[in-house]
Amino acid sequence: MTLLTKSLFVMGMGCPALLWYAVNEPEYLPPPDASAQRRMRLGSEAGAYARNYFPGGIFIQGKEALAQTRALLEQAKPLYEATFTHQNLLCKVDVLLKAQDKYDIVEVKSSTSVKPEHLYDVAFQTHVLKKEGLGIARSCILHINSTYNRKEQLEPQELFTLVDVTEQIAPILETIEEDIKRLQSVLAGPKPDVPPGKHCANAKCPLALKANSALPEHNVTQLYRNTGSTFLEQGIIKIADIQGGLNKKQFIQYQATRDNTVAVNKKHLKQWLDGLNHPITHFDFETIDFALPKWINTRPYMQIPFQYSAHIEHQDGQIEHIEYLHTGEDDPRPALLKHMNDHLPKKELSLRTTPRSRRIDSRSSPLPSQTTPPSSTTSSRD
Repeated sequence: MTLLTKSLFVMGMGCPALLWYAVNEPEYLPPPDASAQRRMRLGSEAGAYARNYFPGGIFIQGKEALAQTRALLEQAKPLYEATFTHQNLLCKVDVLLKAQDKYDIVEVKSSTSVKPEHLYDVAFQTHVLKKEGLGIARSCILHINSTYNRKEQLEPQELFTLVDVTEQIAPILETIEEDIKRLQSVLAGPKPDVPPGKHCANAKCPLALKANSALPEHNVTQLYRNTGSTFLEQGIIKIADIQGGLNKKQFIQYQATRDNTVAVNKKHLKQWLDGLNHPITHFDFETIDFALPKWINTRPYMQIPFQYSAHIEHQDGQIEHIEYLHTGEDDPRPALLKHMNDHLPKKELSLRTTPRSRRIDSRSSPLPSQTTPPSSTTSSRD
């Protein structure tokens, strides 16, 4: 029987097909892309730094992790990566705290809130530890505080938020043994036939691309502001087959798909173009974010611009290209904004943009002793 870990349990509760492939045919799944690898790296960094929230603990690792955990259970110090096994179940607890004659389980997440799948994660750990005879006082999730604004040094007590989810996981614990048996049966059986649903609209799922590749052209997963999973669950595959439940822009997409036409609002487009004055600056930029804010006056996952590219369209039709790339390890914002002030026209910017480009105004924290970048009017593809 397959050894079921907490990550496999969470995976199976979300999509049994994904669990089956991950264990039985892992070569079928595409390797993690750069985005997935970065998410894993950010999670590892947050998990390691979170130990500062419970300092002075003992890190457990290696082949003797099970024996070492048992030997240290009576210690008053926090245990990092305490390892437990019960029958064919295995879990590592990010932080295990002694609470008199019981224990607190703390699962660290790099997200900024508690998500439904996190509850399955913590419930699995709670179940395993209880089966191993440990009394559990609290089951908790420690996640990133999105409102934290970094000072000179990171402050773990401010950076993280501890949430007691003991009551929230109670319903999961009531049926977890049946769920574990069901997932073990899935793993031991043939490839499961899982109908399309919300999991197939999840772009982060490695099976999503394969599942969606079998769908026809102009399918519901391609809807604007994708709500396709709702229609998939109703058995509706093609956009042209939708009978209702669309917003205004989705209905335009539906009409264009049904009639095989291209939808262009020429009147609105002409009005917008007529309102532009030269020079017109076509502006784009790239950002980076960190779970653990790296610089003063930055927040977790705050989008920090470090590169921009601008094409300035002059009245005579000439195009001037200006760009900046920050290559240092310091906060890129002061130098980038100074470069913008020094090189871009001192007038409104007409931004050729996506929604994320608005972040240069809405998400960049004020910088001390920093002049204001050129004002902007934003045109979006939304």
